[in-house]
Formats: sequence, structure tokens, C-alpha cells
Amino acid sequence: MTQPAGPAPGRGPLPYDQARYQELTRGIAVLLAQAAPSGWRRVDLRIMMTVAVSDAALTVAMDDGTTRPTEMPRDILDMAAELRSIMYRQDRGTWLSMRVMLDPPGSYYTSFNNDYDPHWEPEIPDDAYAQDLAAFPRAEENIPGWLRARTGRPELPPEPVQPLGPVEQKDLLEDVTSLLVDALPAGWQQADVYHNALGSHAETVSQLLMCNTHMPRLWTPPPAADALFGRLRRGMYADGLGTWFTARFLLTFPFSYQVEYTRDTEPRWKTRPEPSAYAEDLDLFPRTPDNTPAWLHPRT
Repeated sequence: MTQPAGPAPGRGPLPYDQARYQELTRGIAVLLAQAAPSGWRRVDLRIMMTVAVSDAALTVAMDDGTTRPTEMPRDILDMAAELRSIMYRQDRGTWLSMRVMLDPPGSYYTSFNNDYDPHWEPEIPDDAYAQDLAAFPRAEENIPGWLRARTGRPELPPEPVQPLGPVEQKDLLEDVTSLLVDALPAGWQQADVYHNALGSHAETVSQLLMCNTHMPRLWTPPPAADALFGRLRRGMYADGLGTWFTARFLLTFPFSYQVEYTRDTEPRWKTRPEPSAYAEDLDLFPRTPDNTPAWLHPRT
């Protein structure tokens, strides 16, 4: 591979080079495929990284339904650090976590999380994020709320609620996709996600299918999913018609999704809302009488 000029990879921005990007991502995938044991069904690598600290989890799902520990090739973290540097965008920053997922015989997929909490376990010191922002600066409006809190910055005023057209809705759904792909457990094949909301009450639940087993399992999406679905719900309000109560988001490996909305039927709650939530929802999203289902009328 060619070597970049400028700062040490991972320590600051480097000029973007599409050929180098492809060389690095393909190189990581090749190394993972070479390290995988015989009989593998999915190779899943997730890397979290700042200038101060990095961590990686490599999981290999086998055809027989098991997972097998596999040693990660030693060059991969250096290659990922260089990717962070060349993927930096002025005022937008760079990624905080990434995934490389392989299916046999040689398909690979990459995803990058620029904005959401990568959820280190255990958590890294706040100073690690402060150092990272100094090395890869972001404009104030592009520092997400969780990162502002971790680096001692004040909260920004909430953005005004704006109606969302088809393009803006699609952008938000792609944000949901990016968030889920980064957070889903290794070896996932399909995530069936339900977001139920009424007034200020909201819940997001999910059932997963894995790539090498047939038994579904429950999974709790990260808290940021509630915020994204909440923005979508507010932005899809129509005057007099209200908005939806349930969004079903079906994500299929690697990045395909379908979404459907329920606008009149009460959700199947995991945790039932307080009685006041019914009147609160009508205050937030007014409906005309003929567009108000009987179950939504205020309760005591």
C-alpha cells in the first residue's frame, strides 16, 4: 500500500483520497477473510476509536450456530486510524465507530458512525473525547448533545419543529439505519423495530433474527433511536389529521429497510402510558373530531 503524506494517521486530518479509501477498506476485508476459520457464516468487526484510545471486537459466526473467537490481524487498527484521518470533513468531524461485515464467499460491507455515542464498555474518560475534538474539529452545531455533555459544552437551543417532506423523512430514516447498524449485535440478519409514542411517552422495542440461527431474540435499541423517531413523528404531523402512533422499521442486512406507520390504532404497549398522555397527545398534535379515534379521547 502507498503511504500517506502529512500528520501521522489517526492523529489528525489527512486529504481524502478515494483510491486510498478503497484500498484500506478492501485491505481490512481481505485480512479478515484470511483470518476467518473454515465454516464461517459472518465475520463482524466493530472498531471504536479516538486519538487517545481504541478498541475492537471481532466476532465470527459459524454455520453451526456458534461463534468462534478469532485473533484480529495486527495491521487493522493502523489501517482504521488512517481511514479516520482521510474521512475527516471540515466542521463535520470524522467517525467514532465503524463496522466491517463479511458474508461468504467474498462480500463485505462497511458502515461508519459519525454522530452517535459508540457506548464504550467501560466508558472512556471525558478527556479522550476532548482530545479527539481538538484533533478533528467540528463546528459547534455539529457536536451532538451527548458529546457536548462529555466535553463540558453547554447545550444548544432545541431546533424548531419543521414539517418534514419526503426527502427529509428519508434522511432521518437513513440516520436510523446508520444508528442501528452500528449498534446491532454481531451476526444480526434482520431487526424488526417498533417505536410506539403517545404524548411524551415513547418506547422502542425490537426483535432480531441472526444470520446463523432460526430463533428470534429480543433486543433494546440505543436511546438515540427514540430521539430520531420522535423527530420523525413531530415532522410528519398534518394539520387536523394528527400524526402516527406506531412506526414499524424493518431492517434487513446489510442496509435495506422498510417502514410503515399506524395512525389510528392504539399501539400494543410494552409499558402503558399514564392516562394524561392521551390528552397530552391531542394538545401536541391536534385532530379534528372526525379524525380522532375513540381510544384517544382523554382519560381520567
